[in-house]
Amino acid sequence: MLKKIIHAVCALLLIIGLVSAPSVYAGKLNPIYEPETMELAGDASIGAVREGIMRAIKYRKWKGKKVGKRTIRATFKKVGKVSVVYKAIVDIKYSRGKIKINYHSSRGLDYQKESGLISGYYNRWVKKLEKEIWREVNR
Repeated sequence: MLKKIIHAVCALLLIIGLVSAPSVYAGKLNPIYEPETMELAGDASIGAVREGIMRAIKYRKWKGKKVGKRTIRATFKKVGKVSVVYKAIVDIKYSRGKIKINYHSSRGLDYQKESGLISGYYNRWVKKLEKEIWREVNR
């Protein structure tokens, strides 16, 4: 009887540890990357800026949808080892002369709001998206 209780307690502690521990697959935590506002040169129309952003989103394999007058929500989803799902969601606000990428939410990337830390995967994905947006709107 005592052996069964010990096994049950050990199993419960193991489950609690697995649920409360940060994901070991999300990688090293880093300060969240917050891109600077992109100042656009030239005289591109709002439509041209929006289309450039959408081309960049598609090229980088993100999904984008318009959520406000001049805001696009972009989502990147990746399935990692042992079917762990990582998801990064950003809001991209734009005008004729500026573009700003802001963190919206994430899943599986161990975002810690208090410390501002997140998996390095998020930072890598957002930097690549930012670079591609810059390339597309300035071509």
